Amino acid sequence: MKVLTAHAEKLEAALWWLLVVWIPFGTRKFILSFAPQFSEYESVFVYASDFLIAGLAVLLLWRLGKKFFSRVPKLLWIFLAVAAASVVLAFHVPLALYSFGRLVLAALFFVITAYVLEAPKKFDAVLKIVAASSVFQALVGIAQFFTQQSIGLRLLGESQIGIHIVGAAKVYTEYGYFLRAYGTLPHANIYAAFLVLGLISLCYFWVRRKGEFRIYTSPTWLAQDVLLGISIFLVLMGLVVSFSRSGWISAMAGIVCFFALSSIRRGYRLEVARLVVVLFVSVVLLYQLFQFAISPRIEATYRGDYSISSRLMYNKLGVDLIKERPWGVGIGNQMPHAVTHRLYQNLGMTQRWEWQPIHNLYILMAAEIGIAGLAAFFVLLIFVLRGSGFKNQIVQLNPQKLVSVSLLFALLIFGLFDHFLWDLQPGRLMLWLVLGSVAARRNYNSSH
Repeated sequence: MKVLTAHAEKLEAALWWLLVVWIPFGTRKFILSFAPQFSEYESVFVYASDFLIAGLAVLLLWRLGKKFFSRVPKLLWIFLAVAAASVVLAFHVPLALYSFGRLVLAALFFVITAYVLEAPKKFDAVLKIVAASSVFQALVGIAQFFTQQSIGLRLLGESQIGIHIVGAAKVYTEYGYFLRAYGTLPHANIYAAFLVLGLISLCYFWVRRKGEFRIYTSPTWLAQDVLLGISIFLVLMGLVVSFSRSGWISAMAGIVCFFALSSIRRGYRLEVARLVVVLFVSVVLLYQLFQFAISPRIEATYRGDYSISSRLMYNKLGVDLIKERPWGVGIGNQMPHAVTHRLYQNLGMTQRWEWQPIHNLYILMAAEIGIAGLAAFFVLLIFVLRGSGFKNQIVQLNPQKLVSVSLLFALLIFGLFDHFLWDLQPGRLMLWLVLGSVAARRNYNSSH
Protein backbone atom coordinates (compact mmCIF):
# COMPACT_ATOMS: atom_id res chain seq x y z
CA MET A 1 0.00 0.00 0.00
CA LYS A 2 2.85 2.37 0.86
CA VAL A 3 4.44 1.67 -2.53
CA LEU A 4 1.16 2.47 -4.32
CA THR A 5 0.77 5.66 -2.30
CA ALA A 6 4.30 6.74 -3.16
CA HIS A 7 3.67 6.13 -6.86
CA ALA A 8 0.36 8.02 -6.63
CA GLU A 9 2.11 11.02 -5.06
CA LYS A 10 4.73 11.05 -7.84
CA LEU A 11 2.01 10.88 -10.48
CA GLU A 12 0.12 13.69 -8.70
CA ALA A 13 3.23 15.86 -8.76
CA ALA A 14 3.80 15.18 -12.47
CA LEU A 15 0.19 15.98 -13.38
CA TRP A 16 0.19 19.12 -11.23
CA TRP A 17 3.33 20.65 -12.75
CA LEU A 18 2.18 19.75 -16.25
CA LEU A 19 -1.16 21.43 -15.55
CA VAL A 20 0.48 24.65 -14.35
CA VAL A 21 2.74 24.69 -17.40
CA TRP A 22 -0.24 24.08 -19.68
CA ILE A 23 -2.44 26.97 -18.48
CA PRO A 24 -1.58 29.34 -21.38
CA PHE A 25 -1.70 26.55 -23.96
CA GLY A 26 -5.28 26.16 -25.17
CA THR A 27 -4.93 22.75 -26.85
CA ARG A 28 -8.48 21.48 -27.33
CA LYS A 29 -10.81 19.33 -29.45
CA PHE A 30 -14.07 20.68 -30.85
CA ILE A 31 -17.03 18.36 -30.14
CA LEU A 32 -20.21 20.14 -31.22
CA SER A 33 -21.93 23.50 -31.46
CA PHE A 34 -25.36 24.36 -30.11
CA ALA A 35 -25.63 27.36 -32.47
CA PRO A 36 -26.56 27.24 -36.19
CA GLN A 37 -23.23 28.93 -36.93
CA PHE A 38 -20.05 28.35 -34.96
CA SER A 39 -19.86 30.34 -31.73
CA GLU A 40 -17.04 30.02 -29.20
CA TYR A 41 -19.49 30.53 -26.35
CA GLU A 42 -22.13 28.06 -27.56
CA SER A 43 -19.85 25.14 -28.41
CA VAL A 44 -18.54 22.10 -26.56
CA PHE A 45 -14.78 21.50 -26.36
CA VAL A 46 -12.55 19.04 -24.58
CA TYR A 47 -9.29 20.58 -23.35
CA ALA A 48 -6.04 18.82 -22.51
CA SER A 49 -6.20 20.54 -19.11
CA ASP A 50 -9.54 18.79 -18.39
CA PHE A 51 -7.81 15.41 -18.23
CA LEU A 52 -5.08 16.78 -15.97
CA ILE A 53 -7.57 18.26 -13.49
CA ALA A 54 -9.76 15.14 -13.51
CA GLY A 55 -6.72 12.88 -13.08
CA LEU A 56 -5.46 14.92 -10.13
CA ALA A 57 -8.89 14.90 -8.49
CA VAL A 58 -9.17 11.09 -8.83
CA LEU A 59 -5.70 10.50 -7.40
CA LEU A 60 -6.25 12.84 -4.45
CA LEU A 61 -9.67 11.33 -3.76
CA TRP A 62 -8.16 7.85 -3.79
CA ARG A 63 -5.30 8.84 -1.49
CA LEU A 64 -7.13 11.19 0.88
CA GLY A 65 -10.62 9.68 0.83
CA LYS A 66 -13.19 11.74 2.72
CA LYS A 67 -10.46 14.17 3.78
CA PHE A 68 -10.45 15.49 0.21
CA PHE A 69 -14.04 16.73 0.56
CA SER A 70 -13.25 18.27 3.95
CA ARG A 71 -10.87 20.59 2.12
CA VAL A 72 -13.69 22.05 0.05
CA PRO A 73 -14.87 25.29 1.74
CA LYS A 74 -18.56 25.28 2.60
CA LEU A 75 -18.94 28.61 0.81
CA LEU A 76 -17.66 26.99 -2.38
CA TRP A 77 -20.36 24.33 -2.04
CA ILE A 78 -22.94 27.11 -1.69
CA PHE A 79 -21.60 28.95 -4.76
CA LEU A 80 -21.74 25.75 -6.82
CA ALA A 81 -25.24 24.97 -5.55
CA VAL A 82 -26.53 28.37 -6.67
CA ALA A 83 -24.88 27.89 -10.07
CA ALA A 84 -26.43 24.41 -10.32
CA ALA A 85 -29.87 25.84 -9.55
CA SER A 86 -29.51 28.19 -12.51
CA VAL A 87 -29.30 25.15 -14.80
CA VAL A 88 -32.92 24.29 -14.02
CA LEU A 89 -34.03 27.79 -15.02
CA ALA A 90 -31.77 27.98 -18.08
CA PHE A 91 -32.98 28.95 -21.50
CA HIS A 92 -30.74 26.25 -23.06
CA VAL A 93 -30.32 23.40 -20.55
CA PRO A 94 -27.66 21.33 -22.45
CA LEU A 95 -25.43 24.40 -22.77
CA ALA A 96 -26.02 25.20 -19.10
CA LEU A 97 -25.04 21.65 -18.08
CA TYR A 98 -21.83 21.92 -20.10
CA SER A 99 -21.03 25.34 -18.60
CA PHE A 100 -21.73 24.08 -15.10
CA GLY A 101 -19.39 21.15 -15.71
CA ARG A 102 -16.69 23.64 -16.65
CA LEU A 103 -17.29 25.54 -13.40
CA VAL A 104 -17.02 22.32 -11.40
CA LEU A 105 -13.67 21.55 -13.01
CA ALA A 106 -12.49 25.09 -12.15
CA ALA A 107 -13.63 24.60 -8.55
CA LEU A 108 -11.72 21.29 -8.40
CA PHE A 109 -8.65 23.14 -9.64
CA PHE A 110 -9.12 25.67 -6.83
CA VAL A 111 -9.30 22.94 -4.16
CA ILE A 112 -6.31 21.07 -5.60
CA THR A 113 -4.27 24.29 -5.80
CA ALA A 114 -5.06 25.22 -2.20
CA TYR A 115 -3.96 21.74 -1.11
CA VAL A 116 -0.76 21.53 -3.15
CA LEU A 117 0.41 25.06 -2.32
CA GLU A 118 0.36 24.49 1.41
CA ALA A 119 4.09 23.93 0.89
CA PRO A 120 5.74 27.38 0.46
CA LYS A 121 8.44 25.96 -1.82
CA LYS A 122 5.78 24.73 -4.22
CA PHE A 123 4.21 28.19 -4.25
CA ASP A 124 7.55 29.69 -5.31
CA ALA A 125 7.92 26.98 -7.95
CA VAL A 126 4.49 27.79 -9.40
CA LEU A 127 5.38 31.48 -9.68
CA LYS A 128 8.67 30.55 -11.35
CA ILE A 129 6.72 28.57 -13.95
CA VAL A 130 4.28 31.46 -14.46
CA ALA A 131 7.15 33.94 -14.75
CA ALA A 132 9.13 31.78 -17.20
CA SER A 133 6.01 30.98 -19.20
CA SER A 134 5.13 34.68 -19.41
CA VAL A 135 8.57 35.41 -20.89
CA PHE A 136 7.97 32.67 -23.48
CA GLN A 137 4.50 34.06 -24.24
CA ALA A 138 5.97 37.56 -24.55
CA LEU A 139 8.53 36.32 -27.10
CA VAL A 140 5.76 34.59 -29.07
CA GLY A 141 3.63 37.75 -28.97
CA ILE A 142 6.54 39.96 -30.04
CA ALA A 143 7.25 37.60 -32.95
CA GLN A 144 3.56 37.71 -33.95
CA PHE A 145 3.58 41.49 -33.87
CA PHE A 146 6.70 41.89 -36.01
CA THR A 147 5.63 39.22 -38.51
CA GLN A 148 1.97 40.32 -38.35
CA GLN A 149 0.78 36.71 -38.33
CA SER A 150 0.69 33.52 -36.26
CA ILE A 151 4.02 31.69 -36.09
CA GLY A 152 2.99 28.03 -36.37
CA LEU A 153 2.29 26.98 -32.76
CA ARG A 154 -1.19 25.68 -33.45
CA LEU A 155 -0.62 22.46 -31.44
CA LEU A 156 -0.03 24.69 -28.39
CA GLY A 157 -3.32 26.50 -28.95
CA GLU A 158 -2.13 29.44 -31.04
CA SER A 159 -4.97 31.06 -32.95
CA GLN A 160 -4.72 31.48 -36.71
CA ILE A 161 -4.23 35.23 -36.87
CA GLY A 162 -2.97 37.66 -39.47
CA ILE A 163 -3.29 41.26 -40.52
CA HIS A 164 -5.70 40.27 -43.31
CA ILE A 165 -7.72 37.72 -41.31
CA VAL A 166 -11.22 38.94 -40.49
CA GLY A 167 -11.90 38.93 -36.76
CA ALA A 168 -8.28 39.14 -35.65
CA ALA A 169 -7.73 41.93 -33.12
CA LYS A 170 -5.94 44.95 -34.60
CA VAL A 171 -4.88 48.42 -33.53
CA TYR A 172 -5.17 51.46 -35.80
CA THR A 173 -2.24 53.83 -36.33
CA GLU A 174 -1.36 56.56 -38.82
CA TYR A 175 0.52 53.86 -40.76
CA GLY A 176 -2.54 51.62 -40.99
CA TYR A 177 -3.69 48.65 -38.95
CA PHE A 178 -1.35 46.45 -36.93
CA LEU A 179 -2.10 42.99 -35.56
CA ARG A 180 -2.29 42.72 -31.78
CA ALA A 181 -0.28 39.91 -30.17
CA TYR A 182 -2.12 36.79 -28.92
CA GLY A 183 0.66 34.47 -27.77
CA THR A 184 -0.83 30.97 -27.64
CA LEU A 185 -4.03 32.26 -26.04
CA PRO A 186 -7.44 32.83 -27.69
CA HIS A 187 -7.35 36.64 -27.66
CA ALA A 188 -5.02 39.57 -27.06
CA ASN A 189 -6.75 40.48 -23.79
CA ILE A 190 -6.39 36.96 -22.37
CA TYR A 191 -2.75 36.99 -23.44
CA ALA A 192 -2.35 40.32 -21.63
CA ALA A 193 -3.92 38.91 -18.46
CA PHE A 194 -1.41 36.05 -18.37
CA LEU A 195 1.46 38.49 -18.89
CA VAL A 196 0.14 40.55 -15.96
CA LEU A 197 0.42 37.47 -13.74
CA GLY A 198 3.94 36.86 -15.02
CA LEU A 199 4.98 40.48 -14.53
CA ILE A 200 3.81 40.56 -10.91
CA SER A 201 5.53 37.20 -10.32
CA LEU A 202 8.81 38.64 -11.62
CA CYS A 203 8.37 41.64 -9.32
CA TYR A 204 7.92 39.19 -6.45
CA PHE A 205 11.22 37.45 -7.19
CA TRP A 206 12.96 40.82 -7.34
CA VAL A 207 11.58 42.12 -4.04
CA ARG A 208 11.77 38.91 -2.00
CA ARG A 209 15.57 39.11 -2.00
CA LYS A 210 15.23 41.96 0.52
CA GLY A 211 17.26 45.13 0.23
CA GLU A 212 20.91 44.59 1.09
CA PHE A 213 23.70 46.90 -0.04
CA ARG A 214 25.91 43.94 -0.93
CA ILE A 215 23.83 43.49 -4.07
CA TYR A 216 25.89 46.20 -5.71
CA THR A 217 29.13 44.20 -5.40
CA SER A 218 28.01 40.54 -5.45
CA PRO A 219 28.30 38.92 -8.93
CA THR A 220 25.40 36.61 -8.06
CA TRP A 221 23.09 39.48 -7.21
CA LEU A 222 24.17 41.44 -10.27
CA ALA A 223 23.41 38.40 -12.43
CA GLN A 224 19.97 38.19 -10.85
CA ASP A 225 19.44 41.88 -11.60
CA VAL A 226 20.31 41.34 -15.26
CA LEU A 227 18.18 38.20 -15.65
CA LEU A 228 15.16 39.64 -13.88
CA GLY A 229 15.57 43.03 -15.56
CA ILE A 230 15.64 41.54 -19.06
CA SER A 231 12.69 39.27 -18.24
CA ILE A 232 10.64 42.20 -16.92
CA PHE A 233 11.47 44.25 -20.02
CA LEU A 234 10.41 41.43 -22.37
CA VAL A 235 7.13 40.82 -20.55
CA LEU A 236 6.40 44.54 -20.59
CA MET A 237 7.10 44.60 -24.34
CA GLY A 238 4.75 41.65 -24.80
CA LEU A 239 2.12 43.51 -22.82
CA VAL A 240 2.62 46.61 -24.97
CA VAL A 241 2.14 44.72 -28.26
CA SER A 242 -1.07 43.18 -26.93
CA PHE A 243 -2.41 46.76 -27.01
CA SER A 244 -4.82 45.68 -24.28
CA ARG A 245 -5.87 48.76 -22.35
CA SER A 246 -7.52 46.50 -19.79
CA GLY A 247 -4.21 44.68 -19.44
CA TRP A 248 -2.30 47.92 -18.95
CA ILE A 249 -4.72 49.09 -16.26
CA SER A 250 -4.69 45.72 -14.48
CA ALA A 251 -0.89 45.55 -14.57
CA MET A 252 -0.63 49.00 -13.00
CA ALA A 253 -3.23 48.10 -10.36
CA GLY A 254 -1.55 44.81 -9.45
CA ILE A 255 1.95 46.27 -9.28
CA VAL A 256 0.85 49.28 -7.24
CA CYS A 257 -0.94 46.92 -4.85
CA PHE A 258 2.17 44.75 -4.54
CA PHE A 259 4.45 47.76 -4.02
CA ALA A 260 2.11 49.31 -1.45
CA LEU A 261 1.90 46.09 0.56
CA SER A 262 5.62 45.33 0.20
CA SER A 263 6.61 48.82 1.35
CA ILE A 264 4.93 48.19 4.70
CA ARG A 265 7.81 45.81 5.40
CA ARG A 266 10.89 47.95 6.00
CA GLY A 267 13.24 45.22 4.75
CA TYR A 268 11.74 45.31 1.25
CA ARG A 269 11.69 49.06 0.65
CA LEU A 270 15.12 49.28 -1.00
CA GLU A 271 14.30 46.54 -3.49
CA VAL A 272 10.92 48.15 -4.21
CA ALA A 273 12.67 51.46 -4.94
CA ARG A 274 15.19 49.80 -7.27
CA LEU A 275 12.43 47.91 -9.05
CA VAL A 276 10.44 51.12 -9.57
CA VAL A 277 13.47 52.53 -11.41
CA VAL A 278 13.72 49.42 -13.61
CA LEU A 279 10.01 49.56 -14.46
CA PHE A 280 10.08 53.30 -15.12
CA VAL A 281 13.06 53.10 -17.49
CA SER A 282 11.51 50.10 -19.29
CA VAL A 283 8.15 51.82 -19.73
CA VAL A 284 9.74 55.04 -21.02
CA LEU A 285 11.90 53.13 -23.52
CA LEU A 286 8.97 51.00 -24.73
CA TYR A 287 6.79 54.06 -25.11
CA GLN A 288 9.41 55.66 -27.33
CA LEU A 289 9.64 52.50 -29.46
CA PHE A 290 5.89 51.96 -29.83
CA GLN A 291 4.54 55.50 -29.49
CA PHE A 292 3.16 55.33 -33.05
CA ALA A 293 0.63 52.72 -31.87
CA ILE A 294 0.30 53.45 -28.15
CA SER A 295 -0.73 57.08 -28.54
CA PRO A 296 -3.63 56.39 -30.96
CA ARG A 297 -4.78 53.59 -28.69
CA ILE A 298 -4.88 55.91 -25.68
CA GLU A 299 -6.49 58.72 -27.67
CA ALA A 300 -9.20 56.32 -28.84
CA THR A 301 -10.03 55.69 -25.18
CA TYR A 302 -10.81 59.35 -24.65
CA ARG A 303 -12.92 59.44 -27.80
CA GLY A 304 -14.88 56.41 -26.63
CA ASP A 305 -14.14 54.13 -29.62
CA TYR A 306 -16.36 51.19 -30.50
CA SER A 307 -14.67 48.72 -28.15
CA ILE A 308 -15.56 51.02 -25.25
CA SER A 309 -19.04 52.03 -26.41
CA SER A 310 -19.90 48.38 -27.13
CA ARG A 311 -18.77 47.39 -23.63
CA LEU A 312 -21.13 50.00 -22.20
CA MET A 313 -23.96 48.56 -24.30
CA TYR A 314 -23.14 45.02 -23.16
CA ASN A 315 -23.18 46.20 -19.56
CA LYS A 316 -26.53 47.92 -20.08
CA LEU A 317 -27.88 44.72 -21.59
CA GLY A 318 -26.62 42.82 -18.53
CA VAL A 319 -28.15 45.24 -16.03
CA ASP A 320 -31.48 45.02 -17.85
CA LEU A 321 -31.27 41.22 -17.74
CA ILE A 322 -30.60 41.27 -14.01
CA LYS A 323 -33.59 43.55 -13.41
CA GLU A 324 -35.81 41.30 -15.52
CA ARG A 325 -34.50 37.97 -14.17
CA PRO A 326 -32.70 38.52 -10.83
CA TRP A 327 -32.40 34.73 -10.44
CA GLY A 328 -30.40 34.54 -13.70
CA VAL A 329 -30.91 33.19 -17.21
CA GLY A 330 -28.77 30.11 -16.57
CA ILE A 331 -25.02 29.57 -16.49
CA GLY A 332 -23.54 29.89 -20.00
CA ASN A 333 -26.86 31.13 -21.35
CA GLN A 334 -26.48 34.91 -21.51
CA MET A 335 -25.64 35.01 -25.22
CA PRO A 336 -28.30 32.62 -26.61
CA HIS A 337 -30.92 34.21 -24.36
CA ALA A 338 -30.01 37.70 -25.57
CA VAL A 339 -29.93 36.64 -29.23
CA THR A 340 -33.28 34.81 -29.08
CA HIS A 341 -34.98 37.71 -27.32
CA ARG A 342 -33.35 40.22 -29.72
CA LEU A 343 -31.66 42.13 -26.91
CA TYR A 344 -28.57 42.83 -29.04
CA GLN A 345 -30.69 43.97 -31.97
CA ASN A 346 -32.66 46.32 -29.72
CA LEU A 347 -29.38 48.04 -28.87
CA GLY A 348 -28.50 48.45 -32.54
CA MET A 349 -26.15 45.45 -32.68
CA THR A 350 -27.42 43.73 -35.81
CA GLN A 351 -24.21 42.01 -36.98
CA ARG A 352 -23.50 38.53 -35.67
CA TRP A 353 -19.90 39.42 -34.71
CA GLU A 354 -21.35 42.03 -32.32
CA TRP A 355 -23.19 39.36 -30.34
CA GLN A 356 -20.69 38.79 -27.56
CA PRO A 357 -20.86 38.10 -23.83
CA ILE A 358 -21.22 40.96 -21.35
CA HIS A 359 -17.72 42.40 -20.93
CA ASN A 360 -17.84 42.58 -17.14
CA LEU A 361 -17.19 39.53 -14.98
CA TYR A 362 -19.55 40.58 -12.20
CA ILE A 363 -22.49 41.72 -14.34
CA LEU A 364 -22.15 38.58 -16.48
CA MET A 365 -22.07 36.36 -13.42
CA ALA A 366 -25.19 37.99 -11.97
CA ALA A 367 -26.97 37.80 -15.34
CA GLU A 368 -26.31 34.06 -15.63
CA ILE A 369 -26.48 32.66 -12.09
CA GLY A 370 -28.41 35.48 -10.48
CA ILE A 371 -27.77 38.07 -7.82
CA ALA A 372 -27.54 35.25 -5.26
CA GLY A 373 -24.73 33.66 -7.30
CA LEU A 374 -22.77 36.91 -7.48
CA ALA A 375 -23.25 37.42 -3.73
CA ALA A 376 -22.02 33.87 -3.07
CA PHE A 377 -18.91 34.58 -5.15
CA PHE A 378 -18.13 37.77 -3.23
CA VAL A 379 -18.63 35.99 0.10
CA LEU A 380 -16.24 33.27 -1.08
CA LEU A 381 -13.69 35.95 -1.99
CA ILE A 382 -13.97 37.49 1.47
CA PHE A 383 -13.57 34.06 3.06
CA VAL A 384 -10.45 33.34 1.01
CA LEU A 385 -8.89 36.70 1.89
CA ARG A 386 -9.72 36.40 5.59
CA GLY A 387 -8.36 32.87 5.62
CA SER A 388 -5.07 34.11 4.18
CA GLY A 389 -4.56 36.24 7.28
CA PHE A 390 -4.55 39.37 5.14
CA LYS A 391 -6.89 41.36 7.38
CA ASN A 392 -5.27 40.73 10.76
CA GLN A 393 -1.58 40.39 9.85
CA ILE A 394 -1.00 42.98 7.15
CA VAL A 395 2.16 44.33 8.80
CA GLN A 396 3.59 40.81 9.12
CA LEU A 397 2.60 39.51 5.70
CA ASN A 398 5.40 37.64 3.97
CA PRO A 399 6.10 38.14 0.25
CA GLN A 400 4.11 35.05 -0.70
CA LYS A 401 0.97 36.45 0.86
CA LEU A 402 1.66 39.87 -0.62
CA VAL A 403 2.02 38.58 -4.16
CA SER A 404 -0.95 36.20 -4.01
CA VAL A 405 -3.25 39.03 -2.89
CA SER A 406 -1.77 41.34 -5.56
CA LEU A 407 -2.32 38.74 -8.29
CA LEU A 408 -5.93 38.34 -7.22
CA PHE A 409 -6.46 42.11 -7.13
CA ALA A 410 -5.08 42.47 -10.68
CA LEU A 411 -7.44 39.80 -12.03
CA LEU A 412 -10.44 41.25 -10.22
CA ILE A 413 -9.66 44.63 -11.81
CA PHE A 414 -9.41 42.94 -15.21
CA GLY A 415 -12.85 41.45 -14.53
CA LEU A 416 -14.33 44.94 -14.70
CA PHE A 417 -13.53 45.09 -18.43
CA ASP A 418 -13.84 41.55 -19.78
CA HIS A 419 -15.58 38.19 -19.46
CA PHE A 420 -12.95 35.50 -20.12
CA LEU A 421 -12.31 34.79 -16.42
CA TRP A 422 -15.81 33.30 -16.38
CA ASP A 423 -16.43 31.67 -19.74
CA LEU A 424 -13.10 30.77 -21.40
CA GLN A 425 -10.81 27.97 -20.22
CA PRO A 426 -7.49 29.84 -19.89
CA GLY A 427 -9.21 32.67 -18.02
CA ARG A 428 -10.97 30.29 -15.64
CA LEU A 429 -7.71 28.49 -14.89
CA MET A 430 -5.92 31.77 -14.17
CA LEU A 431 -8.63 32.99 -11.80
CA TRP A 432 -9.04 29.76 -9.84
CA LEU A 433 -5.27 29.16 -9.67
CA VAL A 434 -4.82 32.56 -8.04
CA LEU A 435 -7.83 32.05 -5.74
CA GLY A 436 -6.36 28.71 -4.68
CA SER A 437 -2.95 30.26 -4.05
CA VAL A 438 -4.54 32.88 -1.78
CA ALA A 439 -6.53 30.20 0.06
CA ALA A 440 -3.37 28.16 0.64
CA ARG A 441 -1.64 31.03 2.38
CA ARG A 442 -3.60 30.61 5.63
CA ASN A 443 -1.25 27.86 6.87
CA TYR A 444 1.93 29.92 6.44
CA ASN A 445 3.63 31.70 9.28
CA SER A 446 4.33 35.39 8.88
CA SER A 447 8.10 35.15 8.66
CA HIS A 448 10.05 34.51 5.52
